[in-house]
Amino acid sequence: MIKLKNINLRFGNKVLFDNLNFHIKQNDKILISGKSGIGKTTLMQMILGFSEANSGKIFFKSEKIDRKNIWDIRNKISYVPQNIRFKHLKIELIFQNIFDLKHNKTISNWIEKLPKLLEFFELDEDILEKNWNDLSGGEKQRISLIIASLLNRKIFFLDEVTSALDESLKMKTINYFLEKEDSTILMISHDKSWCENNYIKNFDLEKQI
Repeated sequence: MIKLKNINLRFGNKVLFDNLNFHIKQNDKILISGKSGIGKTTLMQMILGFSEANSGKIFFKSEKIDRKNIWDIRNKISYVPQNIRFKHLKIELIFQNIFDLKHNKTISNWIEKLPKLLEFFELDEDILEKNWNDLSGGEKQRISLIIASLLNRKIFFLDEVTSALDESLKMKTINYFLEKEDSTILMISHDKSWCENNYIKNFDLEKQI
């Protein structure tokens, strides 16, 4: 489904990727592992077109990713970054603004699904009246995961999405995504709950460079 072929990337004198090859098959559940600063987030962002390699090619369903098709590809992926930033608005307005976007207007049932997802992720409905900047780190992560789920896409890119959650919620979140058998999930996490799960394939970036 997604292939990185002969990717080379350097920042100044530092070589981040040297002839890196990586294949993500449909419905794979893959954890990108490796020490901090090795390029895990950068790898994910290259697929999304936010970072660009010095050389090499990235393919999405056999189509080379470029500036002409990157927006269409992004609209097929639910991306939850490590540092989540939304405007300082009520959560209710954030949801409304996201699903008022042209490419999300076809998702008509998100309002009906929202209460169940709030309950699942252990959030009271009154959180919709709060402002984004007033939320805790864990609340921000859970709201972002709910948005990613409501977008109804089959590919998820998850970057340290459980770092602010307690152990119970971490396991609940992990199981929630692993049960999506018809979804492809690429994740980054230092949480042992992700790293030690036998259903997740490990792509150790330190062994690739």
